[in-house]
Amino acid sequence: MAGGAYDFLTDDFFEALARAENEPLFLSPDDTPLKIIEATGKKTSRPWEGGYGITGKSKEELLNQMQTKADADKVLKQTIKDTADQISSSGIFKDKFYEYPDKLKQILVSIAFNVGTSGLNAYTKLKEAMDAGDTAGIFREMLTFAEGVPLTNRRNLIYGDPLQMAIENGR
Repeated sequence: MAGGAYDFLTDDFFEALARAENEPLFLSPDDTPLKIIEATGKKTSRPWEGGYGITGKSKEELLNQMQTKADADKVLKQTIKDTADQISSSGIFKDKFYEYPDKLKQILVSIAFNVGTSGLNAYTKLKEAMDAGDTAGIFREMLTFAEGVPLTNRRNLIYGDPLQMAIENGR
């Protein structure tokens, strides 16, 4: 995934994001056809869900994009690049996006992948913590979510348990 502006979108980050999205929905772990399910949560214009939480207006739309895990991987990688582009070109993080360290850019992409780039704009306290270099504040804000669901699994998959322990111990 490397390539200039996308260097921070490493294979390790991709793998962590894939795990945070509960891996693609497959019938078996090999490269078999994707399982498409009705999306859970609030009503949406994209009520079908395939690999890595990628949604579509219909089962057919998703199957045209991805039929195997390899297809789902390709769609996810392009989706996270598109998400990075959207964050860097609009919203409250755009002015400093490329100035942030790679891990902070990864946090933003990860959250925006989950809540959308417009949803990311609700994270004003996260922006304040990032701009101030307040690591504890950043991790604390990752436990908030616009709709009340914490991003603990996402944070821990990107940063690992040692950071979780440091946060819990107030460091």
